[in-house]
Amino acid sequence: MHVELGKTQPVAVDSLDDKVHQAAVSQGSRGETVRMSSPGSQGDTHRINPANPPDMQDAPTRVQQDKDKRRKELETYITTPATKVMFGEETEVGDVDAGFDRIGGSSASGSVPPAAVGSSDTQADDTNVQGNDDASAEENPYNAKKKKRPWLIPLIIVLAIVAGVGIFFYVRSTQQVTMPDLSGLSEDDATKAVQDVGLVADVEHTYVDGDGGYVLSQEVPANQTVRRGSHVRFTVGQGRIMPDIIGKSKDDAMAALNKMGVGGYHLAYQNSSKENDTVLAVDPDVGQPFSSTDTITLTLAQDFVVPDVIGMAEDEAVKELEQSGLKANVSYVDADSGAGTVQSSDPQAGTKVAEGQTINLSVVKKDDDKDEDTGLTDARHVADYLSARPQSVATFMSQQGYTLRTGSITDSDYAQCSYAKDDADTLYFTPEPHSKGANSSDVQDVLSRGAAIAGVRLELVSSYMDGLSGVSEASVERIMKDCALNSEQASITNVPEADDSSSDTTDTGEGEDTSKDTETSATASSSETNQASDTLSNRPRFRCTVGTSGNNVWTVLVYQQGSSTAGVVTCAPRSAYSQQHGDYKQITTYAAQTYLAQ
Repeated sequence: MHVELGKTQPVAVDSLDDKVHQAAVSQGSRGETVRMSSPGSQGDTHRINPANPPDMQDAPTRVQQDKDKRRKELETYITTPATKVMFGEETEVGDVDAGFDRIGGSSASGSVPPAAVGSSDTQADDTNVQGNDDASAEENPYNAKKKKRPWLIPLIIVLAIVAGVGIFFYVRSTQQVTMPDLSGLSEDDATKAVQDVGLVADVEHTYVDGDGGYVLSQEVPANQTVRRGSHVRFTVGQGRIMPDIIGKSKDDAMAALNKMGVGGYHLAYQNSSKENDTVLAVDPDVGQPFSSTDTITLTLAQDFVVPDVIGMAEDEAVKELEQSGLKANVSYVDADSGAGTVQSSDPQAGTKVAEGQTINLSVVKKDDDKDEDTGLTDARHVADYLSARPQSVATFMSQQGYTLRTGSITDSDYAQCSYAKDDADTLYFTPEPHSKGANSSDVQDVLSRGAAIAGVRLELVSSYMDGLSGVSEASVERIMKDCALNSEQASITNVPEADDSSSDTTDTGEGEDTSKDTETSATASSSETNQASDTLSNRPRFRCTVGTSGNNVWTVLVYQQGSSTAGVVTCAPRSAYSQQHGDYKQITTYAAQTYLAQ
């Protein structure tokens, strides 16, 4: 149903009188009947006969009286608000224009005949008046009986429900709640407290020294009323934890730390293959807490250059080179001052070099190194190295004129290094003395730094071997004597017995008998002494002997190398041969096979 309220339109009475008069004259001149009626009246009918007009002297008075009477009736009728009610195709209309239409001679619906205007004593046609009045009453909303509308009550109920729901949600949305006190609460507890009263939590974080995690401030004060559903902001402290800035550029790393309120920086530089100013390390380390007053140390990448190690102690200089991605080769020189410190480096400090390049350091000999009694007497006495202090071995090598050629520490913290000098034997300190590949390419004076010695290999110089009698038992015995070795346990060879020109007694030039002692001969059978296992039959001509020296096991290997003879001596703790289960024949075979296979 759609209801529109018409607007009241005032009509001037004088203009209305003119319209009435004109309509009366017009209709009367044609001898027609004009009906003039107002709402609720029966209307008076006046017939005017043009052939016999009434007395015109009384006409003005009657007309004026009629005009006054109808003026009031029409003025009330016309100024009454028109109502337009529409439902389906049913339409009831009453407005000011409809009133004028009736005045002009036709009804709003076209079914009401005009009223006649004449003398007051003229009687109306009862039949005509009655018929027209019935038709007028049916269409005039002011005279017709209003129809019943059964749908109106349900519609009103529905509208009331809708209005009630709207009012309910409106009241709810405007409901005021009290802001809780969040001070000192954890972030989770504060968020829950805000949500419990129907508010939305907006959390901000700010860095603080210490653990953080608690509310520092709230935008809306506690106990203040706030509309339900409002967003309320509060600030939670957050402890400073070092972020992962490794691999970032210096600028990006510092920008991230500045946001956290870092107080200051210390920049250190380290040789690296990474792009310059890339962060290699940070102190405090990633994931560690720090405060705004701490100085943060950033280690940044730079091109490989020789660090300045002049005046440093030997150990410190070597360590600095290692951390710079370089290697150190230490040699000792005599000087009046600066004992134990680096006198010079080659290349010099600040020189741009390649990654892993070896830097030669000249270290001034210590006064006690020059005259120190290391307990070592001969470089070929391999067993003595295992019982000496590593530092004493390093000093002894320097005293003997040896130069450190390679040096590093194994994963088990054992020394793995080599020493050599012109026209002399080469010494290797390694936990795998039979393996040629078990030597590092680094150059670190690990013995001076106390790295333990777990094995020794002595490769005899060719000039010494040339003075022996080839691959023979006599050559083995001569080597054993010069290396201070005894207690032979087993021996193997692939040299035919008929070709062995050795003798049980060999003249060493010193009148000493080097024949095998009785215990050794009893331990090794003739087959073990004169015939190698099948796995070594295709090796060069060789002879290998094994023996003991205290808790250590030594081996002597003589083999043919081209047209000359070479010799190798090893010494290691018994534990190094745990896989051979202490079987001397197995140890002898293992020593020969391992070394000759390389």
